[in-house]
Amino acid sequence: MENISGTPIVSCVGTLGFNGIEHLQREVIIEKKSFHFNHSIMAGLLHFLGGKHNIEQKKHLSAETFMKFLIMLEEKHDLNSLENMLELWDAVYVLQIPLLVQHYERVLGCSINDHTLEVIYTRACLYGSSFILTKALNYMLECFESVYTEGVTRIITYEDLMFLVEHDELCIEKEDTVLLANFQWAENRDMQNERCFLEEMDVSFSETGKTRLEVSCEEEKQFKPSGSKLSKLLRASRFGLASLKCLEELSNHHLCEIDPEAKHVLSEGIAFKLARKSHGYWPSYATHRSENTVRHLGALANGDKVSVLILSKNIWKKLPRCPLLSRINNLTVFNDQLYAVCSSGTESLIFCYKNSEWKFIADIPGTDFIVVSYGEFIYFIDIDNESIKCLKPEGFPVFHGEIKMPSTMHNPESAADLEENVLVFCSTETDEMSEVYSLQVPDIEWTRSGTLQGSAKYLVSFRNKNGQYILQRDGSLSQVLRSQDKGTAFTLLERLWSFDIILRGAFIFQDILYIAGNSPSKTLSVCGIPGVCWNVEFWHQVNHCSSFVHFFLPRSRKNVVQANNENEDE
Repeated sequence: MENISGTPIVSCVGTLGFNGIEHLQREVIIEKKSFHFNHSIMAGLLHFLGGKHNIEQKKHLSAETFMKFLIMLEEKHDLNSLENMLELWDAVYVLQIPLLVQHYERVLGCSINDHTLEVIYTRACLYGSSFILTKALNYMLECFESVYTEGVTRIITYEDLMFLVEHDELCIEKEDTVLLANFQWAENRDMQNERCFLEEMDVSFSETGKTRLEVSCEEEKQFKPSGSKLSKLLRASRFGLASLKCLEELSNHHLCEIDPEAKHVLSEGIAFKLARKSHGYWPSYATHRSENTVRHLGALANGDKVSVLILSKNIWKKLPRCPLLSRINNLTVFNDQLYAVCSSGTESLIFCYKNSEWKFIADIPGTDFIVVSYGEFIYFIDIDNESIKCLKPEGFPVFHGEIKMPSTMHNPESAADLEENVLVFCSTETDEMSEVYSLQVPDIEWTRSGTLQGSAKYLVSFRNKNGQYILQRDGSLSQVLRSQDKGTAFTLLERLWSFDIILRGAFIFQDILYIAGNSPSKTLSVCGIPGVCWNVEFWHQVNHCSSFVHFFLPRSRKNVVQANNENEDE
């Protein structure tokens, strides 16, 4: 290629002026296709052609000549502004010059930031550039907060927004942003559909002479801007992790008035948040996106040590030991925080695990308790004194009175929460039958709720999306059902094993049922249970362990180091 001048092309705009460019009306014909370039590109092109073509010849170029011009630009690193790159990308795409298409895609892919994302993404969608779309989506995964703030989520495609919303590696500070982005997208789709609708009405007006007010109600009902796509986006998010305030505000959004499916999803999230302190179940819509932010754990205490099962890795680690802890009899989870109940002489000490250390909360007379967290309280069922003590652990921890058990209620062995009730399972003279009592809270009303076949000893409960279940030491698995008269019924589903096990706890996470207990067989194998879970993990533990509970810890440097260095796996 002839080197016309050593002068940088960008400096030639002022030298050449725009008279020649305006004479050409900034139009160039390349391979019989018309292109209108900006002043900078036209000046550069005229400079490149120089005296080799007369003014009319410069209007008609071959693809080869134009390609040489672009190669020169690449070598000299001239005209590298975003506007120029986009115009040149347009040209090589229309001319179908693969080598240069790839070149400009690489350049533009490296130019993506908060300010350029929208225009580059829009052009990539138009051309179906998988390379740039992949780059743009990866950028949006890492910078979703700013992408939403800049309003880019309003224009991305439904498929791409769905990809982002359901991705485990989406980087966000809080799930509220995802829900707001979904509504931002739906509102923009709303306005686009409304414009199309009004244009159709204008056409109808011009043809029939009717006014817009005369459009039938049936036509208006056919205009449903959000449809069910908004509800699908919400369902794909982790809406159970959004704040209650955000869920309530969005449930009153005008789009929810015409999209009952979306409102139903938000209502489900609100119900989950209101019951979160006690229900002990993490559905997929409330599961944290990545192990980079939190770790879901199963906790079990033996003596004065608390071990945690890292659910994603199936390995055990030890939490830091508290020097004040003696024997830990119970573990419970309240409002996503782990509490330990330790015996010390004739009383029990209650600790909470916060910020990688144990903090003393309160003390309580007695050492033999069944512990249940529900609603605003942790309930301590005192087996010896046949009473229940209620601790409100948040704020300034304080016990709120004492609830006496009914005179007909004896030998409490296990307990579980169910809706607005605490169920207490009591032994009878024979292990073949258990009596069930229900404490309705916060009204404090006792009722005898029925009977359960089998023993009440070492009984545990867990939940999934379909309801609550009771697992007994002989392997009997029953579903808990509530009758209209507030009674409780138990439907036996199946027997998971045929011998007795001292059960310590069970919970479902990501459709896996985790069970801990003292099994005669350390290699106990249980298959998935249809309608309950797809797999079962059984962990054999020694006789004197505490309850086995599920909670999560935020990932921090301090937590990671302590978890990795405290002790070897168990």
